[in-house]
This record gives sequence, structure tokens and C-alpha cells, in this order.
Amino acid sequence: MKRLLILFLLPFGAAAHAQTWMIAKGSTLGFDTSFEGAPLHGGFKRFSGRISLDKQHPQACRFDVSIKLASVHTGNPTGDKQLQGTDFFDVAAHPEAHYRATHCRWNGKGPIEVQGTLTLRGVKKPVSLTAKLEAGDVLTATATVNRLHFGVGQGQWSSGSVISPEVKIKAHLKLAKASH
Repeated sequence: MKRLLILFLLPFGAAAHAQTWMIAKGSTLGFDTSFEGAPLHGGFKRFSGRISLDKQHPQACRFDVSIKLASVHTGNPTGDKQLQGTDFFDVAAHPEAHYRATHCRWNGKGPIEVQGTLTLRGVKKPVSLTAKLEAGDVLTATATVNRLHFGVGQGQWSSGSVISPEVKIKAHLKLAKASH
């Protein structure tokens, strides 16, 4: 009986070492690509999420991030409206994108290799990102995705000749401890 109780409690003891954070105000989520060969920078004003990392069990991680696609901003209001439309994000049909990850490679310090799934325009594809936990409460992360794999860029925008298919995602996330 005692052995059964120990086996039952083991997972709860392991979970106690995990740190769980919420993405806090002041965080940024941006992207870089090119339009007609010139750099195009943008980002999202509204996103939220929960991140769990455990230095005792670095392979076990959780990233659950939601992005409000209508909050896209590039500094060009006309371009922002176009990105919200059916040729790009189609926010009427797909108002949010989601990134979920449950596996990391990490030695408890240095870069964290995160394997997850991005859902965008109803398309789910694996996306790996490289992250780094800085100062204990800031997480920076980068990833590169092909927008065409998610159907972002329909019609005249689907060739990649005007807008590069390659999009670099970059996040600077301020983290606040989550209440359990």
C-alpha cells in the first residue's frame, strides 16, 4: 500500500518544480518578411498565453499561446486591413492563431528548443522555435515559417514573388507567475 501511495504521489512532486507563467503586459510578438524585396516588419498587439518550464524535467514543457489576428499592425493601416482579409489571415473565419507545445530540449540553461504546433487559418503544422529564458522572467523566442504552408496569401499573393514566403517570428515575452 505504501509503495502504491508513493507511485501515486510521484507525478505531483515532479510537477512542483515546474514554473508556470502568464504572458504579461509589455510583451511583443512580431514578424519580419519582405514586400517587393524591401523589409516588411509587423506584429500583433493582442496575444496571451501560458508557459511552463521545469529545470528538473526540461523535456516537459508547455506553451499555449493565442494570437488575435485582427490586432496585426505593420504601420500601414491599409496593409493591416488587407492582412485581416480573406487573402491573408481571414480573421472573419479564423480570428485567432494558436501555438501549442509540449516538448522541449533544454539543459536548464541556454537555448530551449521547443517543438509545437501552429494553427493558422485552420491549418495545423509543426513549428519549432528557439527560446531563451533571460533574467528569470523574460523569454525571447524566434521561429521561421513558410506563410504559404498555412494558406496565408491567396490569389495574386500565393506565388511568393511579391511577398516572401519566409516569415521570421520573434517574441519578447515578459512573464508573470501564474496563480494555480
